[in-house]
Amino acid sequence: MLGVSGDVPELEGEIGLYKGVSSKVAGVANFFGVSEILALIGQSNDIDRTRADAPKAQLIGGPLSENTRKAKSASVVTYVSANDPPVLTVHGTEERTVSYAQATRLEIVLRKVCVLSYFVTVKGAGHGDFGTAFRQ
Repeated sequence: MLGVSGDVPELEGEIGLYKGVSSKVAGVANFFGVSEILALIGQSNDIDRTRADAPKAQLIGGPLSENTRKAKSASVVTYVSANDPPVLTVHGTEERTVSYAQATRLEIVLRKVCVLSYFVTVKGAGHGDFGTAFRQ
């Protein structure tokens, strides 16, 4: 989220020692990240995203289907703009925690606004378990 929200004033913090200093970063390394929370519903994975105690439901304060506005505001793709830094996305095709579709969706959105992006598909890899598949 930090990688694409550096130019969104309402997301800049107002506490701490560095008020007024931009949180914009120079680049993003996205390893199997969620890019669009609402799209998680119905995507093939090992987590029942319809439950109120699902991880992203806990993040936004309730079931995703009942909190669509909050889910959109907590989604990376909502804030993608042409001013974003380069993004490296690495995602396995056998991912069961965060669907591979999340990575492809982010790549489509980044390219649509001409953000420099690199998309590495790791065939046969799951959630963070790239093992020998990543080294090939």
